Amino acid sequence: MFNKILKSHFSNNPIEHIYTDNFLDLKEFDRLYENQSRLDGDVWKEFKNKHKLDCTFLNDLNDINMQVEVLCLLFFKERADNVKDHDLKIGVMDITKEIKYVQNTLFILPNYLLTFNILTRKKPYIRRPCLQIKLSLKQYNNILGNLK
Repeated sequence: MFNKILKSHFSNNPIEHIYTDNFLDLKEFDRLYENQSRLDGDVWKEFKNKHKLDCTFLNDLNDINMQVEVLCLLFFKERADNVKDHDLKIGVMDITKEIKYVQNTLFILPNYLLTFNILTRKKPYIRRPCLQIKLSLKQYNNILGNLK
């Protein structure tokens, strides 16, 4: 699954991270999106088995577990949520970058660089769901080593 990540998805600005939109095949993503309420169902089981993932679906960005080696999120922005604001901020000291919360986007940030904030929206939406994927530092380094 992570072999789709290209060098152009990697950035050091302002800190090391990976950001890639349209990450999953649209049909696969739509099936997952439509089955958010059935996380124990066949669609999600097939997805986890196919990609050999240990992951947790979260109803909001505020539910993210920060006690991980690598923060790896796949955004499931609600279709009715048409706010174009940035929802995340990464950086170090006063050098920061705002990250867009866009449907079917993969965002990866190693924890040793974890300067990460969830921004408060001016017009909040009921939820900002995402899939948190468990990645080790070794797996992250393998992804970086395989960038094309």
